[in-house]
Amino acid sequence: MPYDIDKPRTAMSESESTKSARSLMAITVALATPESDALRRLKILIINDEQFEVELLQRYLVHGKFENFVSTTDSRCAVELFQKIGPDLVLIDWLMPHLSGLAVIQQLRALIGSDDYLPIVVLTADVTAETKLPALVAGATEFPNQTI
Repeated sequence: MPYDIDKPRTAMSESESTKSARSLMAITVALATPESDALRRLKILIINDEQFEVELLQRYLVHGKFENFVSTTDSRCAVELFQKIGPDLVLIDWLMPHLSGLAVIQQLRALIGSDDYLPIVVLTADVTAETKLPALVAGATEFPNQTI
C-alpha cells in the first residue's frame, strides 16, 4: 500500500509529518543515484521511531538499488545494531521516545575512533538552529534543512 506523504500517521501535526517525509525524500534523492556497485553495497543503518518513515526511506533506497540496509524503530536497539553491522552511513531521526537522536548520536560517536569517519545524517521536521546546533556538536555530519 503506497504512503501518502502528506497524510500524518501519528500524533505529529500534518506539517511536521510532511516536512519529515520531505526531508527523507531529499536525502534519498541524493542517495538514489549511486555511481558504483561499491556505493550500492554501503551498509546503512536507519533509526527512526516512525514505521511509515522507515518504510518510505527503505523504498527510496531499494529504488536507488541500495542493497544493504538495516532499520529499527526502537532507538534503544541502535547501539546493538551499530555494533552488529558496522554501518558506513547512519540515517537517524531526532525526536524519538526512549532515547533521543542526540543521545543515540552521542552513544555511537563514543564507539568509533576519533580518526574514523562515519556520516550521520539527521532526518527531522525540526530544522531550527536550536535543534541543528546540538546535533552537529554531538557528531551529526549532515542536517538537511531543505524540502522537496
